[in-house]
Amino acid sequence: MEILEETTNWKYPNHTYFVDCTKLIGYIPQGKDKPILFDHPLKNFSKRGRAFIKLVKVK
Repeated sequence: MEILEETTNWKYPNHTYFVDCTKLIGYIPQGKDKPILFDHPLKNFSKRGRAFIKLVKVK
């Protein structure tokens, strides 16, 4: 699993994402501290067209 902070320059808020390969496990909305975790990971999360910095990689 990776924790990715979005740095895309656009008009939408950038969040911090919990990603396992192409599955989105959850995210932390911009300006908040508490993560939102999904009961079932969202499949096919794509990084295409967006910029991220990797904060942590967890095994």
